[in-house]
Amino acid sequence: GFVNNSVYILKKELTNIPVFGWALKRVGCVGIDRSAGASALRKMKSGCEAILKKGRTVVVFPEGTRTKAGQTTKYQSGAAILYSSFDVPFIPVALNSGLFWGKRAYIKYPGKIIIEFLPAMPKGLNKQEFVEELKTRIETACEKINQETFENYPYTRNNAVIKAD
Repeated sequence: GFVNNSVYILKKELTNIPVFGWALKRVGCVGIDRSAGASALRKMKSGCEAILKKGRTVVVFPEGTRTKAGQTTKYQSGAAILYSSFDVPFIPVALNSGLFWGKRAYIKYPGKIIIEFLPAMPKGLNKQEFVEELKTRIETACEKINQETFENYPYTRNNAVIKAD
């Protein structure tokens, strides 16, 4: 499957971690200097092009960073650039891992991590339409799997931003 043959777009700082970072480079992950602006986007695009030519799958997190479950941040332009640059399916993914492995959290909690592959994004959307549709799909699916997680693992509510009804 495409998960087994994946290469990740990630922040360059991760590639500087001894052993772990070296392994990321070795498997072909593309480290991006997020402060580099347009040159970072060009590097991401050329790195993805090379990966796709090898028949591998590219995984990109459109927010560009981890957020607390239930919280959102601006979706970055990199995902939209990849969507419009390559004639390959763009598959959004929703997950609940943040409820068990919080950002900057020392303690990791036990539980079932859900990874939900959503339908491919439709072709031909402009950048704004793409980002809005992507965000809607991901956030809606994440809310659903987060609610399921809260029911099965009530302690995970402490690791989320709960929206008022």
